[in-house]
Amino acid sequence: MKRMGALTLALLLALLWAVPAFAAGETAPPAVTADAYLVMDADTGQILIEKNGWQRGYPASITKIMTIALAMEHCGGELSPQVTVSYDAVHTLAPGSSHVALQPDEVVTLRDLFHATILASANDAANVLAEYTAGSMEAFAALMNERAAALGMNDTHFVNASGLHDDAHYTTAHDMAVLTRWAMTVPGFAELFGATEYVMPPTNKQPQERRWGTDNCMLVTNKYQYEGTLGGKSGWTQEARYTMVEAVRRGGRTLLCVVLHCDREYDKFSDSIALLDYCFDSFVPVTLGAQELALPEVPVFYSEAAPSVGNAALTLPPEGCTFWLHSALAAGDVRAAFDVPERYVTEQPFAASMTLSLADGLAADGCMYARIAQMPLGVDPDAVRALLNANTKEFIDRPAFGSIPVQILLAVLGVVLLLAALIALRIAYVAWVKAQRRRRRRARQPGGAPQRGKRPNRQSAQAAMAPAPSASPAPAPPGAQSTPFSPAQSPAQRPAPMPPSLPEPPAPSASPAPAPPGAQSTPFSPAQSPAQRPAPMPPSLPEPPAPSASPAPAPPGAQSAAPRHARRPGAASGTRPAAGPLFRRKAPPRHARH
Repeated sequence: MKRMGALTLALLLALLWAVPAFAAGETAPPAVTADAYLVMDADTGQILIEKNGWQRGYPASITKIMTIALAMEHCGGELSPQVTVSYDAVHTLAPGSSHVALQPDEVVTLRDLFHATILASANDAANVLAEYTAGSMEAFAALMNERAAALGMNDTHFVNASGLHDDAHYTTAHDMAVLTRWAMTVPGFAELFGATEYVMPPTNKQPQERRWGTDNCMLVTNKYQYEGTLGGKSGWTQEARYTMVEAVRRGGRTLLCVVLHCDREYDKFSDSIALLDYCFDSFVPVTLGAQELALPEVPVFYSEAAPSVGNAALTLPPEGCTFWLHSALAAGDVRAAFDVPERYVTEQPFAASMTLSLADGLAADGCMYARIAQMPLGVDPDAVRALLNANTKEFIDRPAFGSIPVQILLAVLGVVLLLAALIALRIAYVAWVKAQRRRRRRARQPGGAPQRGKRPNRQSAQAAMAPAPSASPAPAPPGAQSTPFSPAQSPAQRPAPMPPSLPEPPAPSASPAPAPPGAQSTPFSPAQSPAQRPAPMPPSLPEPPAPSASPAPAPPGAQSAAPRHARRPGAASGTRPAAGPLFRRKAPPRHARH
């Protein structure tokens, strides 16, 4: 009994030890001979499983996937045009490399070249396609690298169109999957990728037909044939070993499988079949909504300067959030990380994204690639519109500042304002010039400029233009008798000057002129100058009455002479004012007339 109990206990312990190992074996990817592999969903780009997917290696003839895709894109899917084979395309091949015996100056069609490249892996046909597409094989290599960079193949570099070994000619399993995913979208590529045989008709250099068949065992009937295979391309060099790319579609989903550096020829098929079976059998589609993902909100702004009108929730892309998840995992094992800007400004670019990945520390860790997908996010337009309407209707009715009509209107308004500013400057300049001219004219006047803000009247203008009175009395006119007055007297108190005598006769000449009758002669010396000679005595006239100390009374109705002379400019000095538009000559008083 004890022996039976011991055996039973040993069996139970063995079962308990074996159950976890069996479960782990079910969830782990299959063991294969390839040094690197990767399986990708062609529709979404999700990586399901991989091993050394970003490890660089030599691609060999799977390089021709890029060669065929670029040439097919260049010709637009038209395979009937003819091409002439060049000397360099044929004679630059390494000895022992695969070819279809093309000859220089041989005329072939693009259809012939494409099928020779995909079925027979002909390096001479690949060189002809390169020259047809880019003009030369060197230019085509540059075009290959340019397209690889555009596709995000960061660990790939091409040197030639055929895939012959070169240390600088390398790629990765991930980059080859990315390349094949793009190539399947080029018109005409998918049909050529799945070709199984082709007969090349005779040419001007070859009178016989050339027949080729595929070496892809997954496409034709044999033990490696795989259901749903769309096409593939294999390669081999001594350094790269065996490489393979396959495209298979089952159950409405397309998978791309890449294996690199397989030791034996048929291992590339067995490895690919094992990896594809694992992915088709173990992965199921999962769809998550906004509630399960807990999408965040973002502040909404009508413009950069405007305040926030509220928060709006982020939205998933139109195709939704659907991905492949291993059957041993649940939706709760997926984590979402969000990369969201700080704000959303209406009518401006908005770049937000969500990255889905597996949570850390799962029991089924290693059953699939941890990073599931990265997808863009948007802002709910209905939520934004509701926020704008709730805050102010002006946000909806206001035109966009960056629209073309508004820009044209602003440009016209700017031109109008510029013209108005120029006109205002011109008016101000003209006014300033006129003011300077008036200031200079007033400065030239004897009396100076009047006070600012007061308009000069007629009397002040007359006084400004009259010469200033001197301290000494002005000389009396010839023939007039002077009237003594005190300097302290005001112009109104001073006596009126006597009227002038009759006009003087002309100045005497050197010889004494005969005196007029009744005139008294005045002797003078010839040595005297005319200014020193005494003036001749005027003819005797009745003497006026002697002036009295007080001014004579004016006749009735006549005004006093002194105030009239005082009001006239220059009366005190005995000078006559200059004629001008502000002055007019007045007649002497009636009592002063003779």
